[in-house]
Amino acid sequence: MAAYVQEGKRIPRRGEIGLTSDQIQSFEDVGYVMSGSRHRRMNAVRIRKENQVISAEEKRALMLFKNRGQLTIADPPGYAASSNSSTTRNSAKAWDAALSPGKNIPMNAFMLWMSGNGVQIFSVMITGMLFFQPIKALLAIDSTFERYESSKNQSQLLLPKITFVLLQLLTMALGLYKCSAMGLLPTATSDWLAFMEPKQIIEYSAM
Repeated sequence: MAAYVQEGKRIPRRGEIGLTSDQIQSFEDVGYVMSGSRHRRMNAVRIRKENQVISAEEKRALMLFKNRGQLTIADPPGYAASSNSSTTRNSAKAWDAALSPGKNIPMNAFMLWMSGNGVQIFSVMITGMLFFQPIKALLAIDSTFERYESSKNQSQLLLPKITFVLLQLLTMALGLYKCSAMGLLPTATSDWLAFMEPKQIIEYSAM
């Protein structure tokens, strides 16, 4: 390829390999359309089309817009300007984040029912998750709602945060119920015998 450039000859393209530059030129003089000529013509057409940035219809539309000035288009029915505001979107996303713990409660209750009331590794692991995950979520509540907080909607995020906390506490209450069902909570009198004082014998009788 460098030799063709140095000699000022045309570089053969695909379909012209095996022919010299003079042979290619002689074929084109006769009337054949060689690969290089077709490539040049395609490039010329492409460049000409790219230079046609706007068509005649677009020119007429621009002229019509300039004559009318700034057009004021009425809002469609049912459209509210505040519905697309960032504050409304952030509030809606905050409610989604607040209600997300409640979506897991039915599944957790089903898994607790499937694990049974016996003290097994599976039931203990599920019950432990009902305590660890809510505590971790409550500690990270500020970072959870930080992305939705702005100077305009700080008061609007108070109710979603309260809902988020209540749902996490409800999940923990479900874990407490499971612990009680497995007998892991000291709710019986026999669980506190070590802290009860022994009965004092006041009177002895000889038989």
